[in-house]
Amino acid sequence: MPRPPGYPCSHRGWLRLVAAAGTCVPLALARGAPDTLYWTDRGDGTISRANLDGSGVETLITGLPGPQGVAIDPVNAHIYWADSTLQTIQRANLDGSDVQTVLDAAGAFIPVGLAIDAGARQMYWTDPVFTRIQRAGLDGTGLEDFKTGVASIQDVAVDALLGRVYWTAGSTGIQHAPAAGGPTVTLIAPFTGSATVLAQAPLPCQVVWRAANRLTRADCLGLGTEDLVLAPGNVVGLAVHPETGALFWTDSDTGAIRRLDEGDPIDQVILSGLTMPWRLALGPATVAPVITSQPQSVVLDALDAGVFTVEAVGAQPLSYAWRRDGIPLTDGPGVSGSGAPTLTIIASHAETGLYDCLVSNADGAASTLPAALGVRFCSTAGDPPAALPGETACFADLDGDCDADIFDFAMFSSAFGATVEPGAPGDLDCDGMISVFDFTLFSAQFGCGQAAP
Repeated sequence: MPRPPGYPCSHRGWLRLVAAAGTCVPLALARGAPDTLYWTDRGDGTISRANLDGSGVETLITGLPGPQGVAIDPVNAHIYWADSTLQTIQRANLDGSDVQTVLDAAGAFIPVGLAIDAGARQMYWTDPVFTRIQRAGLDGTGLEDFKTGVASIQDVAVDALLGRVYWTAGSTGIQHAPAAGGPTVTLIAPFTGSATVLAQAPLPCQVVWRAANRLTRADCLGLGTEDLVLAPGNVVGLAVHPETGALFWTDSDTGAIRRLDEGDPIDQVILSGLTMPWRLALGPATVAPVITSQPQSVVLDALDAGVFTVEAVGAQPLSYAWRRDGIPLTDGPGVSGSGAPTLTIIASHAETGLYDCLVSNADGAASTLPAALGVRFCSTAGDPPAALPGETACFADLDGDCDADIFDFAMFSSAFGATVEPGAPGDLDCDGMISVFDFTLFSAQFGCGQAAP
């Protein structure tokens, strides 16, 4: 989907979107606006969440010795967090259930800042002790150094739309590099007062940071530098809402989380009385299923096994319910996997039809597009097609819609003269070649249809 080359100016006058025409919005950005604030608390070792106005506070995870950065995977509905004391990166479902250790450093790294590129299925974290940024897959595989020798490294942020990784580099400034690999670019030149906290929002593209006891922002070219908040407190966590531009941050000294809405001159305290709120992230509270891979139509020889597969993401667990022509299927003779991502059908006339799958979880449901199962009656190389008992063969029906018509002729013509596997669509005499003999058979059958058993 093409993106516009610029973004309409806000009342502040400088906001812009820097994106190349033809850039596609990643799935992670297409899941909808975040509606929930998540944060770690170093004082009481917890991870909590609340609505964006501070209401509905929930403590999700307790007993963490050194929680640091927190990030949300909005595609697969997971919270990730770094623990510098345990030297681990862990994750859980969005409600705090099913805690898992994704990476155990065992002294090899000390994770602090954390960011996720859900579309690329990667996570990034900073390691101030070893002065580097590392990354790995969301399942912990593929661990590698992304940037090394970065002094005073603290926070990291990912812009999936531009394919950039940003980080703070103390008094050196704010830098970025392509996620695909490439040289480091300085976005914000060296300044007085170390930059320790960083947030990034893709639409409009902006970077926000804390330095010299103020919150400042610039666009993704490093232009239009603007101070937003003076004396914001001891800011450790910072996040920008990708649609509204609202700014959220923790003040660990006062035990508060504060918010500044775009256009408002004064920020507001939305949460107070916290022990030591640390880093924070924005994300959804619920994630309904999204279909990421559709089942494909198939045309089979009689009694062969046909497979339909669906892939989906969303809050776990996901449930699957396959249907034929809108009627729910159950496992039995010729049908298996009716409640699984992969459905297997033993081809017969009775199984022809349109198949789809309803994928659901506690947050919603999504249905696949229909996929057709067609059956041709040609099972033995060198033999002509034959009908199953009680059925009438229509071997010119190549697309399995029970009618040999112009669409079947188009399929036949496009393959004429080809050498194929015996019984492939168009090889009506099953000799491994689509020839004039097959055309003779096709012509005799053109216009036929399969009779019901």
